[in-house]
Amino acid sequence: MLKFQLRDSEIKITQPVEKFMTPDPFTLSTKDNVQKAIELMMDNKIGSCIIVDDQFRPQNIITKTDTIKLIFSGYTSLSIEDAIKFLGKDGKKLITVKLGTPVSECVKLFVTKNIKHLPVTDKKGVLKGIISATNILKKLSLLIFTDNLTSLGNRHYLQSIQFRLERIKSKHPIGILVADIDNFKQINDVYGHHIGDTVLQKVAQTILKTIRITDEAIRIGGEEFLIILFHASEISALKIAERIRKAVENLTFEEVPELRITISIGAVLCPCYILVDECIKTADKALLEAKETGKNKVIFIPPRKTK
Repeated sequence: MLKFQLRDSEIKITQPVEKFMTPDPFTLSTKDNVQKAIELMMDNKIGSCIIVDDQFRPQNIITKTDTIKLIFSGYTSLSIEDAIKFLGKDGKKLITVKLGTPVSECVKLFVTKNIKHLPVTDKKGVLKGIISATNILKKLSLLIFTDNLTSLGNRHYLQSIQFRLERIKSKHPIGILVADIDNFKQINDVYGHHIGDTVLQKVAQTILKTIRITDEAIRIGGEEFLIILFHASEISALKIAERIRKAVENLTFEEVPELRITISIGAVLCPCYILVDECIKTADKALLEAKETGKNKVIFIPPRKTK
């Protein structure tokens, strides 16, 4: 499960290293030669290889920069063991991390030790993967903008959508749906949080399957979802909202066959990207009305007229 701690606008990544590492990295033994290392890096377009012993425990790392030094020194036929000595790496203890180590600890090591790669081992010291700063950077943006439970966008992603709308200055109406699972607290109380999480995941997937490929779905907290419909009309927004409502109503759960759920939706058509925040608040009011008038329904509030 992806975990973030938000405090003073700082995102601390408490994800375990295995979520970011490259598993089963390319390895060499000390008996291999430099030419094999060069070919391995060129053929697989990688920047380093891990040197392992007979028990597959990491002993050292040879990088593309190292191979360049060896090539210009005319030492491509050297054994890896002798190459490590030539490079002055034989007396240095290899820094590694174990499975389960928070990624934030890896970042600290990259900075304080001025290294670019970290072999990842199990409790016995056997190599399981490798992590680099590049691995973290590639996945970090995805993690920042993704809800850990449902894999939908989160509030950070909503901000990025708003920035995108402001940048392109879209003049097309935008459909805003705010949806909330009915009686969700009761589901958690009766069936437990495990089933509650399953409900959230299935509703999220149902929303994704129901909306258009150009639309966006965001979990904005708890059992509440925000759906943004681009190039929408009042008719299309209502049709999509009603499809979501019916699809959720028809969901079944293998673990608890008797469980049936419903969802209430507030809908509004936003005439201009500048008014998205205001329209979300309006859709939230429509959602409240749907809740107070029986639940399991869609309430649409017409947009206010702009001058």
